[in-house]
Amino acid sequence: MRLNTNFFRIRLTMTIAPIATVFFIYCCFKLILPNYLETTKNLITERGIIQSIYPTRETRKVLLKTSYPECLDIKLYDKKYIIRLTDKFEEDKWAIINNTNNINKTIEIKSSQIFPDKGIVYNPRELTIDQEVIIHFNDDKPIIFWIFVGFLIVGLLFGFTSYLAIKTYILEFLPSDKITLRNGTWKLIKVWLNDWFNI
Repeated sequence: MRLNTNFFRIRLTMTIAPIATVFFIYCCFKLILPNYLETTKNLITERGIIQSIYPTRETRKVLLKTSYPECLDIKLYDKKYIIRLTDKFEEDKWAIINNTNNINKTIEIKSSQIFPDKGIVYNPRELTIDQEVIIHFNDDKPIIFWIFVGFLIVGLLFGFTSYLAIKTYILEFLPSDKITLRNGTWKLIKVWLNDWFNI
């Protein structure tokens, strides 16, 4: 089985597809899977007393686009950081947390990150108010699992595409590229660029 040279830019695919394969496989096993396999034993626990809870907006800029998503902030007594909830998957829990009855109650949070002296703690993995678990550590496990599966499938598809592209290149283009290379490396580069822009 080979890629159809009439419809695919083989050389470009052969260059980009392996990079995409490495990227998605790296994300799977270095970022997503460790997050999925993490247990509460690996988390850092912090306790405090709730001083105030208030909705706010956060400014986010991605490239040239600016957005202002809603979030929920929790301020604690004797803590210089605030807890900020931005995870839309947990938004249904915000109404339970944003209740005036929770002021002056004990809160316990568990997080993967070290609690800062100042700043913001984003989306703790578990949040408990007066020993009632509001955001459970395992709530996002199914989501993380399906993200892992999705990234793995995409990575394997790119890997298979890489294999087909390299196989097609060896059969269709390698002999002519060898001849072109004898006339100089720049000649070969010009051929590649011409193919990328004209196929």
